[in-house]
Amino acid sequence: MTKFTKSAAAAAAAIFVSVTLAGCGGDEKTDITTVKVGVVGEYNAQWDTVNKLLEKDKIKVELVKYSDYATPNRALSDKEIDLNAFQHKAYLANDIKRNGYKIVAIGDTLVTPLRV
Repeated sequence: MTKFTKSAAAAAAAIFVSVTLAGCGGDEKTDITTVKVGVVGEYNAQWDTVNKLLEKDKIKVELVKYSDYATPNRALSDKEIDLNAFQHKAYLANDIKRNGYKIVAIGDTLVTPLRV
C-alpha cells in the first residue's frame, strides 16, 4: 500500500469515527470535539491534512505519540485514546488474542467498539 493510500485510508477512517464520536471530547466553550489518536513513529504529516478536513465539522485530531508498539493497543483498550493507527492486521490479531483486548479495526485505524 502506498503512503498516499495509507494516508487516504487513515483520513477516511478518522473522519468516519470522528463524526461518529462527535460530542465525546467536546469543549463547551469552543464546541470543538477532540479525538485522541495514538501513533508510533515520526511520520504523521497525514494528520495535518485530516485536521484541515475536519475543521469545518469542529473536530480536531490530537496525536498521542508512543515510542513502543505495545502501549497504543493497551491505551486504546483502557480508553485513554479514541483511535490508534500504527500496525498491520497480523500484529493486531496477535495482540488481541494475547491480551484479550476488545478493539476492532476500521480501515487502517483502530478503535474501541462505539462507546456513548
